[in-house]
Amino acid sequence: TFIDVIEQDIMPGYAYIRVTFENKSDGEITVLPIDSSVNDTMVQYASGMLATMGAGKKLNYAWFFPMTNAGINSVDEIETLEFSLEIDDEHMSQLAKSNLITIQVNNPA
Repeated sequence: TFIDVIEQDIMPGYAYIRVTFENKSDGEITVLPIDSSVNDTMVQYASGMLATMGAGKKLNYAWFFPMTNAGINSVDEIETLEFSLEIDDEHMSQLAKSNLITIQVNNPA
């Protein structure tokens, strides 16, 4: 579930994409963003640790990226986020890959 995109005072210049994941499987999974972009500019979403969760668990999580890599100066300039999700098992073997997900964040005036 997409929550929002924010900039935090402790790391200016970086946008944080906040999401919640829910593992509805009976095994541990790790979720990775791939093919990611911001406003049609390819940007690699990163995090400090893997989004790994046990069976039946939820995880509140955040990816971040330097806004300059997307050609923007503020989260207010983000119109569209796009990415696919790769879901891996506990051995980092791919279980599934989503279709491209598009999120409309801010609509230009």
